[in-house]
Amino acid sequence: MRRAALTLVLLALALRPGRTQAQATYRVAGTVVSAMDNHPLQRARVQLLNPANQQPILSTASDEYGHFAFTGVPAGNHELQGSAPNYLQTFYDDHEGFNTGIVTGAGVDTESLVLKLRPESSISGVVVNEAAEPVQGAIVHLFRESHSFGDSSIVPAATAGTDDLGHFELAHLLPGEYYLAVTATPWYAVHPDGQQQGPVQFLDSAGNTGWAVNRSAPQAIFGFTDAIDPGLDVAYAATFYPGTTDPAHATPIHIGGGNSLDVSFDLSAQPAVTLILPHAPPANGRPGGYPQVGISFHGQALPAMGETRQTQTQTVISGIASGDYVLSDGNAPLQRTGAGNPIHLSERITNAALPETTGAAHIRVTVQAGHDTQISSHAQVVLFRSNREAAASQPIDEKNQATLDAAPGDYSFAIYANGQALAIGKVVAGERALPSNRIHLTPGEIASFTVTAVSRNHTLKAVVRRDGKTCPGAFILLVPTSEIADPHNFYRQQSDLDGSFDIGGLAPGEYTLFAIDGGWEVDWQRSGVLSKYLPAAVAVHIPDTADKILTLPEPVPAQPR
Repeated sequence: MRRAALTLVLLALALRPGRTQAQATYRVAGTVVSAMDNHPLQRARVQLLNPANQQPILSTASDEYGHFAFTGVPAGNHELQGSAPNYLQTFYDDHEGFNTGIVTGAGVDTESLVLKLRPESSISGVVVNEAAEPVQGAIVHLFRESHSFGDSSIVPAATAGTDDLGHFELAHLLPGEYYLAVTATPWYAVHPDGQQQGPVQFLDSAGNTGWAVNRSAPQAIFGFTDAIDPGLDVAYAATFYPGTTDPAHATPIHIGGGNSLDVSFDLSAQPAVTLILPHAPPANGRPGGYPQVGISFHGQALPAMGETRQTQTQTVISGIASGDYVLSDGNAPLQRTGAGNPIHLSERITNAALPETTGAAHIRVTVQAGHDTQISSHAQVVLFRSNREAAASQPIDEKNQATLDAAPGDYSFAIYANGQALAIGKVVAGERALPSNRIHLTPGEIASFTVTAVSRNHTLKAVVRRDGKTCPGAFILLVPTSEIADPHNFYRQQSDLDGSFDIGGLAPGEYTLFAIDGGWEVDWQRSGVLSKYLPAAVAVHIPDTADKILTLPEPVPAQPR
């Protein structure tokens, strides 16, 4: 008893104010180098950040040899970030938004780090017309090749406008493959409204809409009383680098880092087309949208330059260059070409029909709340195509139901509430439970689905090892097991310096976990690619329990790319 009493006294003395134990601290050090040729970068700014709020904890500058060091760093997980003139701000071992955390106090080396900064690049140039005059207000569209979602795809990267000298600049670019396109309208162009009589909707100088009667000349309400000179009804075709109007002949621009490229575009005015369309039909009780016309480019829809006006019976899109386009009825945003139908425009006045909708499937979706989940009255049901494009969406009503129309094809459901995506726990077609969140809609189909929405409030923690050693920087992929053959819902992460990682926002269910060393360039969305890694993948069961954190008891094996 005396020994126990003495222990309690000593413990009490140790816990008295002013007598606290010193907390262990650690050193984080290394070298800042250029990612191009590994030469040291002096006077680079280096910061340790708190991953929770991205706020700096410590900051320093590299010396003339590129060396940096932080002392007194507490135990924990930190993010290391560097920046320098003419270099992009870069995280340690950065991969398109994912990086390797610097874990102190875990027995791993934090004093020999190599922080590689990417030199920034830029593309600038001028846009001129056939008279070598600058084109002001042109829009320059930049696209890049991306592997972010497990496939090689062309995605929008940036846009820039030209100034009064026709000049543009796209700065702070990462290394990679890029494409350029320019859309513009001749400043002097005047377009008809399709020779329509009767009330026409217009926009006045104050930005207010109204209706005016177009009695004689179509251009009267727009300030023109004489017939339009055909020489003024002109347009510029969308032009792709290095100067082609055919998207199929666009040439990629390779940027290796540190490049400053100068390019020019020559635009030539050509006779414009005026497209006349009927109004878009109502969709699910809502008025029809404005039809949209775009240029198909690697699955993206580049908006066509033109003027859109609506009468009470039809929509008129004028000032379009002749060529091949995709046409949407306006009920779905024309962001990707999957939302539109091909159309060729060549006649000066072209009457066309909207994309056929008679074969659309009509579905009613009832949303149910899973365990420990609440469905907001502002929740929305979204149908996604297999290419991750939203095809249709509707808010739920007071009965937690939504009605959607969609073209025939393959889809999956998503539920959004309060800005958050809920997980899909179960999908029932009529009275038949489906094996996964995948549905196939046939032309004219009328169907009912019940979708169970589940909160994503679980977290998975694990450690990656390769050959018995920690494996930092590994590519982590978690896929619902039912979607292995065609991943649609997936979670990505990157292992930290000690090989650890965590993935939050998970719903209960069955998953398959992959860890691939150097796997950031693997096109895992391609058919059959993941099957190569299945033998060493780890099956993960997220239970529906009160404990929201699941820690795997065994290390996850990192597979070579």
